[in-house]
Amino acid sequence: MFKELFKDYCKCNRYLLGRNSDDIINRFTNYLDDIDSIEDLIDTFDYKTIRSFNNKIKEFILGFYAKLKMEGYQIESLLYGNSFPTDVNSRRLALAKFLHNNPTLQQIQEEFNMSERTAEYDIDALRNGININGVEIKLDIVNRNKKYYCSSTIHPIFLPLNLTEVYALSKYLPTVLKNNNINNEVLNDLFKKINCQLSDYALDRLELEKKEFKVSFKEEAELYKKDRQYRILYACKSGCECVLLLEDKSFTGKFKDENTFETSDSTIDLKDKSFDFYINN
Repeated sequence: MFKELFKDYCKCNRYLLGRNSDDIINRFTNYLDDIDSIEDLIDTFDYKTIRSFNNKIKEFILGFYAKLKMEGYQIESLLYGNSFPTDVNSRRLALAKFLHNNPTLQQIQEEFNMSERTAEYDIDALRNGININGVEIKLDIVNRNKKYYCSSTIHPIFLPLNLTEVYALSKYLPTVLKNNNINNEVLNDLFKKINCQLSDYALDRLELEKKEFKVSFKEEAELYKKDRQYRILYACKSGCECVLLLEDKSFTGKFKDENTFETSDSTIDLKDKSFDFYINN
């Protein structure tokens, strides 16, 4: 029933979608195969429309909702009266997170309702690097067996802070740890990412020096290779099995934190001790 109404609507309104109308209409038509109620239809069409980051699709779907209203259906949609990001970088950030799932090109097209060419453009843009609020995001993306993989998962987090919250972070974040703590480099990098986004007003009020940091997303694999302390953080985060080399002995287990190593039958205190380790692949 819904599919016939949608096909009828598309006959006269496909022009609203431009040159990619056939692909978009086919995808939305396929969504209707498993939909039995108006509530399911609205939930599905709203989600797919918002994920498209495309105003043309939004207006097209709102037109279909208007047709459904004329047919007597009650429509309660998130698309009414709400705006959602339609800029390219917002879509590419969403794609960067979606790549955590190791999707195929077709899955990317379906998730964001985009053409194959647009999907490939966005992937290439993330490979070459995009700039968001002064931070360069550049991902090592490879295609293996028709699936896309990133060597590191990126987690873009936007923090809408007031000036008091910024003050607390800028004042205490750089000094919260002792100089020899392995988390120092990570926290200093985090401070740089906050600093580069502050306005001149905020920098002046907080008496912070405006610095031209080279701020970019750091691949875990790159840091793992060159920084022993980061390797320990990575081992703590991932919970992977490691082989600890301590006092001419080897132990197999996991790091609980940077100073604690747990085996199946003991806990080893590593504070102020010289040791080495490797991940047991």
